[in-house]
Parts: sequence; structure tokens; C-alpha cells
Amino acid sequence: MESLYPQQQGGVARFTVQGGIANPLSRSDNLEKSRRGLWSFSSTPLVLTYGAFPLVDIGLRVLGRPPFRSWIDGAWILLFLLATLQLILRLERPLRIPRVPTGLLVAAPLVLLVSLVTLEGPSFVSATYAMELKPVFYLVVAWIWVLAFGFPSRRAFIQAGLLLSALIAMELVSGSALHRSIFRPIGSGEVNYDACLILLSLCVGLADESVSGFQLCLLCAGILATFSRTGAMAVMVILLICRRVPSYAKLAAIGFSAGSAVLSFLVRGLDSSLSQVDRYLMWASAIEMFYRNPSGLAFGYGVGAPLPAEIPPGLTDLFSMQDQSLSLSGTYAFEYHSMWLRMEISWGIVVLALILTTAIAWILQSRVLLRRYLALALCLEGLSMGVVYLSNVGIPFFILVMLACQDRAAPQELSARRGKRAAFRVSTNSRDPV
Repeated sequence: MESLYPQQQGGVARFTVQGGIANPLSRSDNLEKSRRGLWSFSSTPLVLTYGAFPLVDIGLRVLGRPPFRSWIDGAWILLFLLATLQLILRLERPLRIPRVPTGLLVAAPLVLLVSLVTLEGPSFVSATYAMELKPVFYLVVAWIWVLAFGFPSRRAFIQAGLLLSALIAMELVSGSALHRSIFRPIGSGEVNYDACLILLSLCVGLADESVSGFQLCLLCAGILATFSRTGAMAVMVILLICRRVPSYAKLAAIGFSAGSAVLSFLVRGLDSSLSQVDRYLMWASAIEMFYRNPSGLAFGYGVGAPLPAEIPPGLTDLFSMQDQSLSLSGTYAFEYHSMWLRMEISWGIVVLALILTTAIAWILQSRVLLRRYLALALCLEGLSMGVVYLSNVGIPFFILVMLACQDRAAPQELSARRGKRAAFRVSTNSRDPV
């Protein structure tokens, strides 16, 4: 039978559980973990996504070689096997189980059921089926990694974001000098994904009072240097709701974000009319499909199955190019870059509602700021990119989600709130009755 009892070690009570699960509460251990930087072994996923992935792509471009980005999924498989081996070797030791949001736990059986139904259906396509299951794979890898090796520290996330920001800035400066005009960095191949990664680091920094304002400015500059329109919008919104950001900085964020979005159109020579924005056309195409074929709204149109969608003329070339890269014909969920659209198309409105409700609940709560900023980043970035479907973003994002689940409001914050409530009660009770 399991028992929970305190052991006194050096004046600090450490609680252990006999029976397989441990929840270490030693302050010295927590302090030591918080000091770990990017080069600790638990931070290996961050080294891969923030450092190795963009550096490999930049190096291949410098050498004139074709891009090869699928290697990172092979790396995730290796990390999964390594973490599994570590767990096998530690079977006799207690483990700290990472927690995940309740919405994900409730959605998991529905995702499994829909996936099995599609697997037996006539419209099964193995390549697209695997692509739609990527979030499940990334969540499992992130959970197993944290279970085996622990969380990367918040300091590691900040360092990783600064590293990627520096790479983006160097490519912006060198490219602009070579082309003698403003050059949009390419980063890891799709610089919008790099902006999303830096945004995750910014969420960590804003939720941690020990991160300096200078570091936060560098992270914001790294996002704006990508000329990512969604990234610029997300930075602006998150900074506007952040209490630690002064008013003048919020006004500056509005100006810089708007300027970055405008430059994004000018640098790439894009038509700024709404009818020519590809992300808008994707939403219009999907909504029209939902209206004409509502039968798939509840439980999706099949995981990776061909879709009964009409393609607007502005998306024909893009969708054809994506089909040719996988030797496919037709329209598939992966061609709609929005995470929210892909979830609705693949899993249906029930799963989508569970995930969206969890995100909204995290935004509305105020006990753990990291949850609020992460959920807001997910809602905004998910409008135009896959987020949890992305090979270099999914695992860092899920690690941060589990880290946010472990968090509690700081003791000083709780005491301050209790003090405010007590003061309010006293002031209320002291009023003279009418």
C-alpha cells in the first residue's frame, strides 16, 4: 500500500511516495534545476529546434545544397527511444509524472476512435494520415522525454530564444547587405515557424520576473525581424495584456508590430488586398466546404482523407505544388495551414471545442501567467499555421504546456491576493448599514 511521509533533510521537508511515484519538493533541488542552462541534457529538444535545425538549413543554403528538413522527425524518434531506454533502466526508481491539461485527456479517446475509423475506411491515405497524427506523436515524445529526463529550465527557453533571435538578426543583416535592400530571413526554411518558437520563449520570459527587460526586447526584436505577420500580431496582443510591460512599451509594440506587418508585404512583393492573402483564402475555402458538406463537422472528414473542397484560383498553384511534393491528387487537410482548421477537418468539432475551451480557460485564469500567454499564443498563431503539427515547434510547445500544468501561483502572489481579499472584506464590513 502506498504511503506518503515527510523526510527531514537539511532542514527542508522532502515528501516521497512509496509505490512508484515521487513528487520532490526540495527547494535546493528546484533552485538547482532553475539554474540549468541550454546545454543541460534535459534541454536537448530545445538545442535541436532552436539551434541545430536552423543552422543545418542555413549551412545547406550556403553550400548550395537542396534543403533536407525531415531529419528532425528522425531525431525525435531517436530521442523517444533514448527516453524509453532510460525509463526501462530506472524502473526501480520513483518517477514524477508530467501532467497534461484535462481537455487533452478527454479529447484523447475521441482522437483515437476517429483515427481507427479512418484507418479502416476506403479513403485511407498513409502519407496524409501520418501527417495528421503528428500532434499525437509529438505529445507522446514530449511526455516521455520529460518523464525520463525532466523539464528544461525556463532559463534554457530564454537562452534558446535569444540564440534563434541572433541567427535571424545575422541573416537579416548579411542578406540585406548582399542584396542592398531589406532581405527577409529564411531561418530554418519557414521563418514563420522560427517566429513561433521565439514567441514561446517570450511567453516564458514575460511570466518570469527574473528575466530582464533587455532580454525581452531582444526576443521581441527577433520575432519582428522575421516579418511574420501573425507573429507580430501575437507579440502586440500579448504585450498589451501583460501587466509588467509599461504603457510606453505597449504603444511601441503597436507601432513596431504594424510596421513589421507592412514590411512583410513590401519585402515579398505581396498584394495586400484581402482577396490575395493565402491564409484568408484557406479559411474561405474551408468555411465553404463546411457549409456545403456539414456531415463531417461533428467528427471530421476523415484523418488525412481527400476533402470535398473547391480550391479558389489564388490557391491553385500552392495546393498543386504541395500535392506534387507527395505525389498526391486532390485536397487534403495539411494544405490548410491553420491548426484550428486542420483539427476541425481531421477530428471534428467535439475535439476542437475541447482544445479551444481549455485554451480560453487558460487565458481567463490569472493564477499562472505562463498558461495565459501560452494559450493566447496558441489561439493567435493557430489561425495561420499548424503550431502542434510543426516538426520544430510541436515538441517545445507541448513541453511548455506540461511545465505550465506543474506551475502554481508564486507564494508572494497568493499572499498579496489574500491580503487584497481581506482588505476588501474589512472595508465592506466596516460600512455603516443603511
